[in-house]
Amino acid sequence: MKTMIQMVPSMPVSSNAERKRLRPVGRSVEKYAEIIDGMVDIVKAADSLGYWGMSFIEHHFHSEGFEMLPCPGIMNAWLGPYATRMRMGQLGYVMGTHNPLRVAEETALLDHILKGRFFVGFARGYQARWVRTLGQAYESLPTLSNRESPEQAEADENNQQIFREMVTIVKKAWTQQSFAHDGAYFKVPYPASGIENYPAYPCAQEYGAPGEIDEHNRVRQISVVPAPYQRPHPPVFISSSGSAESARWSGQEGFTCCYFAPMQGARAQDVAYRQGAAEVGKTLSPGQGQGLLRFLFVGKTRDEAYEKVDKTIVPFFSQFAVHFFPVLLAEGQGSMFERVMNTGLIVAGTVDEVKRQIDEIYTEIPFEYFSLVAYNGLEPQTQLIEDIELFAAKVAPEFS
Repeated sequence: MKTMIQMVPSMPVSSNAERKRLRPVGRSVEKYAEIIDGMVDIVKAADSLGYWGMSFIEHHFHSEGFEMLPCPGIMNAWLGPYATRMRMGQLGYVMGTHNPLRVAEETALLDHILKGRFFVGFARGYQARWVRTLGQAYESLPTLSNRESPEQAEADENNQQIFREMVTIVKKAWTQQSFAHDGAYFKVPYPASGIENYPAYPCAQEYGAPGEIDEHNRVRQISVVPAPYQRPHPPVFISSSGSAESARWSGQEGFTCCYFAPMQGARAQDVAYRQGAAEVGKTLSPGQGQGLLRFLFVGKTRDEAYEKVDKTIVPFFSQFAVHFFPVLLAEGQGSMFERVMNTGLIVAGTVDEVKRQIDEIYTEIPFEYFSLVAYNGLEPQTQLIEDIELFAAKVAPEFS
């Protein structure tokens, strides 16, 4: 089991009353400086504890103060040098909102900065406020866990097709000296018929990648530079919360697929992932090439761990996530604390109880990667470091 930490910086407030008083707290310079400054110590601690990697989420426009990280690549470049062994990456770039050539360039450069201690994560994006705003060039729609109506199914399929095309372009840019792409959503070069009147075509023709300039002196292919430090490219991770199709495609492509989903969904995705791998001639065992994400809270007693859950992650679910995942947090199942615990996304208790909970998961599906989701800011930094220390020292060795 390779251990990871998924960092989700969020504004540190003591209560919803403070969140309202400081609205929009997402614009608070002081609060953001507090959580960002603390990241260095978290990275150093995780690196010294032997974690395999650390990833960062991508979210935009969260004026409410949750999930405050619009540029994960910048975090990789800044924090990566504070680690000596641990890998840095993202889960991930939401590709329906990005220019794929810029992502290919940025990630190749990050791979050089970190000298191969780097991985790249891609995600589909489920929040309409920013997916539609930033993805307007492709008319991107958010991915939906609910596909009950034809309109919902069409929106989800639209998101899937854009996502796959953008990731395909990034992979071409990494691995080919130069290439052309004539897709439904993106052209390389633009227009696809070629770029006329490029003044420096003689230089490109003489010294550039073969095929960039055709016999009529038009730009017909693009060479994305630099090439990645790792060959043929950095490890690729796909973030998925419930799409069997995403898992199957990841298996076909040889990407690592990571699930932030209850076990029922993770089971279905594991089957789909291995089916996809089998379609290209690879036989995989359950969990191989895949990862699972969970919130983690460890305490000296169960009550202490549960208090961490109640103070740290219940406010996020009750104020924010409930609006995106109403079925997951269905009403009529007790208090919000009980409903959050019933999601299946929480691992909490004493060291022995956490071991038993992970053992139940790994007895069924021994995932290659296990990632702890840390909402630093919502969780005090000292508490977060205590959790990752206890997990690394007392729990992870049981599954190595």
